[in-house]
Amino acid sequence: MEQWYTLHTKPNSEYQVAMVLQEVGVHTFVPSIEVSTAQRRKKRKPFFPGYIFIKYDFSADGFSRLRWTPGLRYVVAVDGMPLSLPETVIDAIKAQTRQYTGNRPRFSAGDTVRIVDGPFRDMFGVISADASAARRVQVLLNVLGRVNKVHLDVDSVQKVTTDQPKSKRPRRTRGRGRRIKRRLEV
Repeated sequence: MEQWYTLHTKPNSEYQVAMVLQEVGVHTFVPSIEVSTAQRRKKRKPFFPGYIFIKYDFSADGFSRLRWTPGLRYVVAVDGMPLSLPETVIDAIKAQTRQYTGNRPRFSAGDTVRIVDGPFRDMFGVISADASAARRVQVLLNVLGRVNKVHLDVDSVQKVTTDQPKSKRPRRTRGRGRRIKRRLEV
């Protein structure tokens, strides 16, 4: 009877392993999401880097079809027996990847944010690292006089917009300590 199993692959080999296994008749599932690259292009990336799922019958076929697959490290197992997954887990992963749009708010280091959810609600902080693929962002918070790093969900922070232009202080020197002499205009 075919059941779902998890395979661990070499880095960046998920799609290669899935393609090779599909060629030999194994049903594969690589959960992937669409993310934006630095060049503003859309790119498909694995939701679980280094892992793919297969629907396979180990009692009938054994490891023979999988053993020499290029890019495959091992079948996830417990005590030497492959660990099967219920169909409901795969359905939940499919639903989660369909729900993920990748259109999360863009935060960059140095942005001021207000926390809108959780124990730090209504506190202000500064983004210290860009949002990760796991939809988490690192925020610097001033708590009890100390600056602390806190990892928060992207949805629980909101960017604070400042409409006031920064006033630039006039230059006082020409460099190397040479002062600029200001003339009074009458």
